[in-house]
Amino acid sequence: MNHGHHQYTELSSIFYPHDITGSNKDLVGDSSKTTCLFCGKSRPDATFKKEAHVIPVGLGNRTLFYLNECDDCNNHFSYYENELVNYLVFDRIFIGAQKRPGSGTPKYKQIDKQSFLKMNPESNSLNINIDQQEGVFEMEEKDGQKVMTFKINNPPPYRPLDICKCLAHMGWALLEDEDKKIVSYVPDWLLGKIDIFPLYMDTAFVKGNGYANVILEVFKTANELSINYPYLIRFTYGTKIVSFYLPATPNITDEPIRFSYCAHIPKDATVNPTTWTIPSDERIYPENIIYTWGYRDKDPITEIKDIKNE
Repeated sequence: MNHGHHQYTELSSIFYPHDITGSNKDLVGDSSKTTCLFCGKSRPDATFKKEAHVIPVGLGNRTLFYLNECDDCNNHFSYYENELVNYLVFDRIFIGAQKRPGSGTPKYKQIDKQSFLKMNPESNSLNINIDQQEGVFEMEEKDGQKVMTFKINNPPPYRPLDICKCLAHMGWALLEDEDKKIVSYVPDWLLGKIDIFPLYMDTAFVKGNGYANVILEVFKTANELSINYPYLIRFTYGTKIVSFYLPATPNITDEPIRFSYCAHIPKDATVNPTTWTIPSDERIYPENIIYTWGYRDKDPITEIKDIKNE
């Protein structure tokens, strides 16, 4: 996963543990300004009462907030956050990242179903309850290999367009004012005032137990070959790496030069990124998601201990 690695250079990044606790807050913005960073409205036309998360609270962010995001924009952007959370819902469970303090153990359970999937952080084990009549989960064990295939049927849907918008909203926090001027259309795009298609995104699955840190990075173009996409916003969470190419203007349709180099991937890992071309706001309804796990021991009823996501 290293083709096109000369096209971008890292501009800024944020690392934090997915299980971070404490009352200290990192605030992005200028407390002396009274206008919204995105819609430009000021008091009394806008209110600023809600906590505006840079990274979705549904992915465990309890410390990083925008100072200058109004409540209306916050409500608008929450739809994008939900789509990213849906895409990463199982990674959140596998790494045991709670939505907020006291919210309990991360759990996946479909409406009106008894089957569920949850992580037990105290024992570092994955608890799986299966009602075979429901068809939510399917498991198949390979004899004598301590390898298990786990299929999740009808997982949550997600809209790739909104995932791109969520990444752009997060990445906006890491851009300096001169960078924001280069892509000044972004607030209007995030607020739905303009459309941009096609969009380009990469996703990668990295074998293992998932990253201990949540990583948000912004890369800037390093040469003229990638000038049409001056910024790359990358989000690493659990076993997933999601990258979005931010175009210089809403009118660019040329495909970007893919930048798949990632310093966080172990050198001996084989990673084959999936390249996305997003032509519309269509929502994707996956038929299933399949994981293959190796394990050392398991309870014969519901518990697989010491899972290794492969």
